[in-house]
Amino acid sequence: MKIILTDETEYPMAAGPPAGPGDGVLWDRLRGGDREALGLLFDRYADDVHAFAFRRTASWAAAEDIVQTTFLTTWRRFQHNPPGPLTAPSARAWLLVVAANECRTLHRTARRFRSLLDRLPDPPPTPTTPPRSPTGWTTNAGCPPYAARWPSSPGTSRRRSNWSSGPA
Repeated sequence: MKIILTDETEYPMAAGPPAGPGDGVLWDRLRGGDREALGLLFDRYADDVHAFAFRRTASWAAAEDIVQTTFLTTWRRFQHNPPGPLTAPSARAWLLVVAANECRTLHRTARRFRSLLDRLPDPPPTPTTPPRSPTGWTTNAGCPPYAARWPSSPGTSRRRSNWSSGPA
């Protein structure tokens, strides 16, 4: 299957064009600092950006993060250095380019993190022999040293706790 991204958006016959103002109008409103315009673009294209991000990352959680950062980056871009007027009939292609950049950033961050983990020294080996107490008795999983002296034959009973009910 070959996917080609174009600037022209074709709408399914049943759905028709999206309700509300067109992308060019929303783009101009967003250039003026209108938050609701970004919300309308989010409602219109969040699913497309999510599907694109999921195909790039193969992770639902990462795709959701990329959707959030895509629209946050879009908002910041329009606040600090707004792009020119929308030349295509849809803002979808522009948002997918931002999402692709966010995917690359995520992969680069993961690669750097793995590289950091590879550079860390190996942890010290764990001892294979049980630790010894100061009295010389071998302790086993936090048992007191005198527990090693308890009888272990099948016919003998042990009282393991002072809290047990009944006679010792």
